[in-house]
Amino acid sequence: MKKLFALLLAVLLVFTGAVSYFLQRDKSVPADEPETPAPVEQAAEAETEAGAEDISITYQRLDLDALYALHEPDEIVATVRGRDVTWDEYFYWLAAGSASVENYMVQMAIYGGGVSWEDPWGDDPDEDFFGYVLNSAEENIKPFLAIEALASENGVTLNEEEQAQVAERMASYRAESVGEDASDEEFVAYLRETERMSLSTLERLMTDSALYQACFRELYGKDGEKLSDEEVMAYLAEQGYLRANHILRLTKDMDTGEDLDEATVAEKQAEAAAIAAQLQAIEDPEELLKKLQELKTEWDEDSGKEAYPDGYVFVEGQMVDEFYEGTKALEEYRVSDPVQSEYGYHVIVRLPLDPDTVLGTSAEGTPLTARASCANARYGELLDERLAETAFVYAPGFEKPELSAFLIEDTLG
Repeated sequence: MKKLFALLLAVLLVFTGAVSYFLQRDKSVPADEPETPAPVEQAAEAETEAGAEDISITYQRLDLDALYALHEPDEIVATVRGRDVTWDEYFYWLAAGSASVENYMVQMAIYGGGVSWEDPWGDDPDEDFFGYVLNSAEENIKPFLAIEALASENGVTLNEEEQAQVAERMASYRAESVGEDASDEEFVAYLRETERMSLSTLERLMTDSALYQACFRELYGKDGEKLSDEEVMAYLAEQGYLRANHILRLTKDMDTGEDLDEATVAEKQAEAAAIAAQLQAIEDPEELLKKLQELKTEWDEDSGKEAYPDGYVFVEGQMVDEFYEGTKALEEYRVSDPVQSEYGYHVIVRLPLDPDTVLGTSAEGTPLTARASCANARYGELLDERLAETAFVYAPGFEKPELSAFLIEDTLG
């Protein structure tokens, strides 16, 4: 959990008995996630896939209604970074963890595996499934309250437009859940019975999601524009990014995977050497790039040349080793001798990086710049630090529920 924020760039709410949040490096603004099947629906799908539609599965689950009745909804059960956690909020995450365990146990039963709540969870022999539910509730609450604390530290509040977006999201979720014409009472009942939360808990989660984005914009700008060029360039260096264009003369039939005959390979090598010599003779960077494009049009056999006409931005492991090492050995605007890889002979031109170099594309297909990627990484590091400092402190007199007392048997099928 400590590294949760290093992987996350957005807090996305997916209501299927649990809130899921994903920190995504490839975008600076969250996007909506599609809904996923609820645990029993997932199990039913697995049952169908297994060709066992008529089998009956008996499994143990928590009696969540009885568990919820232990405390009043607004009872304070813990504090996190000075912020109160109510029983209603805490219970929601207990229910979410319980749903995960239930789904796992049902699917294991379908495929012939027997799992008990008393069995070890994961690699920790001292944590059973009861412990997982309790610990995951704590660990899932902490990030949201760490975000609230970070927002407070930086004086970040939601403006009118952001508040309107939260309200719109609430309305959209309500319409999808119970219909636009449903009453307030029907919506509240749906949240309690299906999502195991109150309206106030839903509002807090959605508000924290918006605060997450608002903090990012306050600290780094919408796309990282508040970062200095020096900081972005330092990020590129520490990550080991390289940028290069090339001309490839293939020595392999890419349709069959077979190597070309020796005479053809020798011819390709000679062509690559001639291309390299022409480019190496040019000192002016502008003229070099112009000539590179001319020769690339005539000679390049790289299947990616249409998608990446200006070359590639990459780190170690993303290209064949020979291409990576060949690029790394060059100074900017210098040309390699032919570099042989399993694909053929590459004539490589190393190109400079800058803060607005496009490193890839986001999930929405928009360009992801070095500046935005650096901002994403720095935000993840900052939130990792906050999370490491965040303790979950139970209120005096509150005792964590003995979940084993709430086990009941249920049947699927």
